[in-house]
Amino acid sequence: MRKWIPHIAALLVILACGRLALWQLDRAAEKSEILSHAERSERIDLNQWLDQHSITALAPFTEVSVTGRFDVQRHVLLDNQVRHHHPGVHVWVPFKLSEPAVTLLVNRGWQPWERRSGRWPQYDTPEHSMSLHGRLSDPPRPGLQLGTQAPLDGQQWPALLTYLELDLVAEGLGTTLSDQVLWLDAESPWHLTGDPWQHVVMGPERHTAYAFQWLAIGLAVIIIWLVLTLRSARPS
Repeated sequence: MRKWIPHIAALLVILACGRLALWQLDRAAEKSEILSHAERSERIDLNQWLDQHSITALAPFTEVSVTGRFDVQRHVLLDNQVRHHHPGVHVWVPFKLSEPAVTLLVNRGWQPWERRSGRWPQYDTPEHSMSLHGRLSDPPRPGLQLGTQAPLDGQQWPALLTYLELDLVAEGLGTTLSDQVLWLDAESPWHLTGDPWQHVVMGPERHTAYAFQWLAIGLAVIIIWLVLTLRSARPS
């Protein structure tokens, strides 16, 4: 039985490398589809769309225009956001549509902030009704989440979060939030930095390169396995 252990181990490694390569190729195809849709999508009037459709029917990164008002008091600051090696936060502001009664969480961009400063970031939020342009997507997810997010205190604003969990934000606001969030157009006067958003953090070409790396590792294991097997089968 012991003589089969190296063969089983080699087979498991080869299968794992193949599975990881396929997973990376699937991710590359997914990212390519997202980028392709972002390039060819036409801007949709979200107020009119929601009269007859659900927001979840829109593909990720659909470009939309939306009319409504910012909540000037209750903002959410997403912590641990770095820009040019400086610590800061992303400013998320509820935006209530004029019609129908839907509230979106809008990312207005990055602001510098140091926890030891004792002051919150300073920026202006308009009170009047306006039209915004941006792209819809699912809320950002951390690669690795350690622990759970504490509930929001609905009386203390702005709220500082480590992870953007819409259920907790909605509970703190005392309202229902859309399942999609809006990434404000970088050219908007209400975008705080004017930095363009990345549709994907890791492009399809990176996933394709990782797939080839896993295939190369699997091929190397196959060659080593065959060489060692032939040597062991050769008579002394």
